[in-house]
Amino acid sequence: MEFKSWDQLREPDQRALHFTPWGLGPQMRPEDNADYVQKVLATFALAPQVAEGTLRSFDRLRGILPYGITNYEIFTAVADLALLTIEQALRDRFLEHHQGTAVFVDPAGADRAFPVSSYDDVYRLAQKRRGRRTPRRSPQPRRSTCRFPRCGNYGSQAAQRASTGCSPRCADGLAN
Repeated sequence: MEFKSWDQLREPDQRALHFTPWGLGPQMRPEDNADYVQKVLATFALAPQVAEGTLRSFDRLRGILPYGITNYEIFTAVADLALLTIEQALRDRFLEHHQGTAVFVDPAGADRAFPVSSYDDVYRLAQKRRGRRTPRRSPQPRRSTCRFPRCGNYGSQAAQRASTGCSPRCADGLAN
């Protein structure tokens, strides 16, 4: 790893300076770009119902993003972390919606409610239940092996072949 001096760390990344209010364009001055990025960020606000943890994560990313002017990879890192913040918001909303109770379906098909106080509790319950058997589903119908749609040849026994009404042109040679 190459160590950079303080002056090098403060230099703008030339790739970031081409993002302007009108999209990609001629390079902006670093001061104008910093002003533009921060004005854009100031326009985003979360609803008051958003959970405190999600709000903190959002504000942290909003604070980090302007540093992308000096290191373009920060923009990519913030974009990746924004997806985790969305996931966090969904977890928070899940817990709020279910009011501290997670419902799982047992192998017999009955609903079972479990108290939960965090999404970690939900995750642990789901992991415990992962290895258990679930009810068997009915098998999928077999498809005909014949290329003629009305043949119905499933490659089965002669009695079934006789009742299929297979086309005389059937590739399997089955005829009435």
